[in-house]
Order: sequence, then C-alpha cells, then structure tokens
Amino acid sequence: ILQFFIVDAKPAIQKVELVLRWKHQFQFAGYYAALEKGYYSELGIDVEIIEGNPDASVLEMVSSGEAGFGVGNVEVLVNYLKGEPLVLLASIMQHSPSVFIVKENSSIYNPHDLVDKNVMLHTDERGYELLSMLYNEGVKPWQLNIVTHTHSINEFLANEVDALSAYITSEPYFLESYGIPYRLIKPSSYGIDFYSDCLFTNKELVEQNHDLVDDFVTASLKGWEYALHNKEEIAALIVKK
Repeated sequence: ILQFFIVDAKPAIQKVELVLRWKHQFQFAGYYAALEKGYYSELGIDVEIIEGNPDASVLEMVSSGEAGFGVGNVEVLVNYLKGEPLVLLASIMQHSPSVFIVKENSSIYNPHDLVDKNVMLHTDERGYELLSMLYNEGVKPWQLNIVTHTHSINEFLANEVDALSAYITSEPYFLESYGIPYRLIKPSSYGIDFYSDCLFTNKELVEQNHDLVDDFVTASLKGWEYALHNKEEIAALIVKK
C-alpha cells in the first residue's frame, strides 16, 4: 500500500539587510510596512533595516555585498556608469526632493543669485541633483562660497549661510511649524528631474539569487502600497519603534 502525504512546505528563511540613505522616518514607510505586516516573512525573507549614516556609504555596502539592498538617488546611476556592479530595482519617488532653501526676505530667486553667496551643499554624490542644476544654468560650484554640510538647519536659521541644500519633505515642514517664511529653488524648475529613493542591489545577488531579489521587490512595493493607504498607522509605528 502506497501512502502519500502532502506537506505545506515553508520557504527557507533568507536573511538580508536593507540600508537606508538617511535616518528612520516616513521617507522609508513602505519598507517598515512590509516588515511589520509580514510581507517579507511570508516570502521567506528575514529583513534587517539599517539606518543611514552620513559616515557610511550605502553604495559601497551594497556594491561590495556587505548589504543586499540599499536606497539611493542618482548616484546609483552615476556609479553604475563608472563600472560599479549595481542594479536598479525600483524608483520609489518619481521626482527628487532635493532643493535649495533660502529665506523669503533674501535676494535669491534662482541659481544665478547663488553666486558669491554662502551655500551649504554636498559636493559629492549626495549633491548631484543640485550640482547638475547649477551646471545646467551655467553656474560653476567655485562661484559659490560652499560651506561643509552639518546636516543641521541651525546655520541657516542663524543667517550663517544664505542657502541650504535640503529635502522638500523635511526642512520646509520645520520652517512652517515655526512660522519662518522661506523660498525653494527646485532642480525640476530648471530641467533637472531625477528619480529618488531608488531601491537597488548588486549584480552578484541578482545572478545568484534572482528569486530572492524578485520577492524582495514584490514585498517592498506591497509595503509601499499599504503605507500610502494607511499613513497615520505607519507614522505612529515609526514614532513608536
């Protein structure tokens, strides 16, 4: 007598790291939702979400295989063109949130007005969008008095810098909360319109474990769909954890 048993096979658990490009906040809501709602685990993926660190390169961590996945901006494309083994998987933000912020009472209205002004700006890969806007307008970085970025808004509030490179999702909220009038200079207004917060991995992982990569993208996008339909819940989750 032959007996057959049907057993529900659970997928083998695979552990991966996702490195964010900055501190924990709603900017990465979809990944938190995918983790908390079990979208990763139901596909057999154990995900550790690692907070971004200005002293650590997300690109290097992912390119070297130290981390499986990362969140990056246009620097992913630039380094791919330089030969780095990077693979873009999804563009979460359809427009870059990188902007210059100036005081509303300043005389700065466009990129040309930044010449000879004190500007807090990254001159490495983190500032590519804003630097591209300047070059596109015929303004060279050495025409500005570039101040090393402190990742703080204090120098801007104290009038130590005339313009601050920032994220449209972050610093403007702070300024509005305290009733501080400001003006934005956006790259998209000058023909520079990159994607942002792109999910990427390295070529070796794609070649060796394509199913894992596909499942990670599927779960992540499912998490983003949930987060955008349940903003208050995920915002509270971020604050709590």
